[in-house]
Amino acid sequence: MSILIWQFEMRAMIKRGLFGQNRDESKKGGGMMRIRVFDYFFIAFMGFMLSGTDAFSLGRFTPLASSDLQSAETGPSVTAFQVGTGIYDITGPPAEVMFAGMVEFSQLGEGILMRQYARAFIVRDNETGKRAVYVNIDLANVSEAVHDEVIRRLKAAYGDLYTEQNVLIQATHTHSAPGGYFDCYGLNLLMGLGFCRQNFDGIANGIVEAISRAHHTLKDGRIYINDGYASWLPGERFSFNRSPLPYLENPEDERNAYVNPDGSEDNTNRLMTLLKFQQGEDEKGVFSWCAVHGHVSGPFLKLINGDSKGYASYVFEREKGCEYSEGAFVASFAMNDAGDASANLPEDADDYDDADAVTDADGKAVYRADGIHDYDRMKKRGLTQYNLAMNLYEDADEELAGTVSYGKMFVSFPGFEIDPSFIKPHQVRYDHESMDTCVACSPVVGLSMLKTSSEDTKGMLPGAEGTARDIFDTPTIVDYLADPLGNSIQDMLWKLLMPDDLFESDRLCQLEKVGVVPMGRADDYLFTGYKAVPRILPIQIVKIGNFAIIGLPFEVTTMAGRRLRDDVRNVFPDISHVEIAACANSYANYLTTREEYAIQHYEGGANWFGPYSLNAVRQMVHDLSWSIKNDSDLPDYALPMDSIENTIDKQWLLTGDVIWDAVPKGEYFGKVKTDAKAVYYPGNTVSVEFWGAHPNNDLQVQKTYLSVEKLDESGNLEKVVARDRDPETIFRWKRSGLAGSVITVLWTIPEGTVPGAYRIRHYGHYKKGCHYKVKPYEGLSSVFSVVE
Repeated sequence: MSILIWQFEMRAMIKRGLFGQNRDESKKGGGMMRIRVFDYFFIAFMGFMLSGTDAFSLGRFTPLASSDLQSAETGPSVTAFQVGTGIYDITGPPAEVMFAGMVEFSQLGEGILMRQYARAFIVRDNETGKRAVYVNIDLANVSEAVHDEVIRRLKAAYGDLYTEQNVLIQATHTHSAPGGYFDCYGLNLLMGLGFCRQNFDGIANGIVEAISRAHHTLKDGRIYINDGYASWLPGERFSFNRSPLPYLENPEDERNAYVNPDGSEDNTNRLMTLLKFQQGEDEKGVFSWCAVHGHVSGPFLKLINGDSKGYASYVFEREKGCEYSEGAFVASFAMNDAGDASANLPEDADDYDDADAVTDADGKAVYRADGIHDYDRMKKRGLTQYNLAMNLYEDADEELAGTVSYGKMFVSFPGFEIDPSFIKPHQVRYDHESMDTCVACSPVVGLSMLKTSSEDTKGMLPGAEGTARDIFDTPTIVDYLADPLGNSIQDMLWKLLMPDDLFESDRLCQLEKVGVVPMGRADDYLFTGYKAVPRILPIQIVKIGNFAIIGLPFEVTTMAGRRLRDDVRNVFPDISHVEIAACANSYANYLTTREEYAIQHYEGGANWFGPYSLNAVRQMVHDLSWSIKNDSDLPDYALPMDSIENTIDKQWLLTGDVIWDAVPKGEYFGKVKTDAKAVYYPGNTVSVEFWGAHPNNDLQVQKTYLSVEKLDESGNLEKVVARDRDPETIFRWKRSGLAGSVITVLWTIPEGTVPGAYRIRHYGHYKKGCHYKVKPYEGLSSVFSVVE
């Protein structure tokens, strides 16, 4: 029996039993009493059966029947859609797990600045019953393993309501979150120093919980859409193109179609697109996309946070009174075609006197992360996005209309044969090439990727990006000795891994790229039976009325995104808005145009599948669009999801585990090591140290490692004013000795804080004893005063 039927039965029983409605008044005495006793018993029984359905559990949760197309509360639908929103904590292990994004092996977590969340939105078409699920997560990227695990759990709980076809999971691309949640050893090594089961499980569970909450809150609602441009002016913009030279390689007539108000070329996507979700008069959420890279919180900082997009979400949600429980307002800020757009702006160098600045193509100093001012800049970029989004939200009055449709297919990229109609003649640059023989290559990491985007951080290898090779030049022994990290490195490594015929074909396939790490061939010749990187990738489109989302597992450059939008509009003339969901459903690094790829800056070196990757993806997006429009079969090259081998159980180098905890002799877990002072003023920072335990013992999901408590005049708790999710607090962990931990809680007192008595509490868990059981503990500071 579905929950919907239970609700109607309970309502009927309540009316009949408690208020005398629909009773046979001719029945007297015991007959009426028997009905009432049965009714009360039925109501109590159903109340017991329904209790606990707020939290997701495969063992006790019964989903709505798939045939349920009406809202139980509102009766027949008067709107085109039902909408639901949900949010849930996915904060990973705070300590000693490498962050994903910067490939900085010393960037191991040391605490929390802000928590990470999964933000879910469900739209149900009231005419057809079709549902689309969109989730944005505060992570660097989505792993195919997490995506598959989420789909598996959703199918187990909801049957065919939520499947790989209608669920799209995207990442904000923050570079300040724990990694190690992939089933590919190459990605786990570069973005986590190994697989972390605790992080993987927490992410998958949090996404499912967020979707479950959105599912529970589905009601008739409306979706409004709006868009608007951010400023292009220094000091007001939120990003700039960090690779202007590759952008200039794109055809001039194509670039001329995109200009700023002053007539200059617009080489970034300044447009923010926003969806506003309402149920009657109740505001339920907002989803926005804009081209801001999630890397302002740079490689020197080791506190978990959602970067500028996570901060923008936090400010918006705080404005709307979000308490991160079921039914809360949800604000999502997603990344689109920001592959070549940096949020480390040149004008920041002027603001912060950056001693380690580099220069851009015009010779102007460019700020890059220094570990000193990065959190301030992260908040500034976040507020820029928030302010634009709030203006668009308040003015949103165009209601989405139409139907929900969607499609997803999985495609093997290496060797994918591209239809010549998706190749431009000028893109085929060499005599040995032909428009009829262009393919996607076996994945290779290029030298320019390892030299890194110089506008954002220092590279793993010395030298500047932009290392392209002459494809007809075969290095000699002199070249090897003179330039061991240059054009010859691919030859040395590749010849050790593969036969000469494969070496030559891969070298020619990648054309201008100086290949360093042949990820695809490593699977074949080095670690057989394992995956270095994904090679079967998901391509997805979700269409809601006149709005469409293209879900891609890449970081997409500006011009690549523009071409893909045009491809979808050409198939769907009724679509007025198209967005790119970057880093969605899996992760395969960058997607550039053929022209940008040729000069091999960072993005081109990180374009794994070679010069014609975008051409291949455009064909896939085009074919998928036609399939959705015509409700026809997917193209012959499309593969089912189960064609992707799950190698989670083969992963190695586990990270984040805790063996046991200890405190110095005479101390105890939770004891204050350094107490607060007696008096503070707004703007001051309160610092308290505790003898504690390793935070990875318990991730405090939907809870907190700290609380700032305001006391009433009697000295009792009045309210909690801040937790570890709030950016005015810092939870910091530091190892002491072999197994000891010192916990530092910082609270920077906001302006306008109500004067009075306060204290700081720390929550933790320690692992100790002969069976190493995990037990909770608390620590409490002395009371201190905040005065004006």
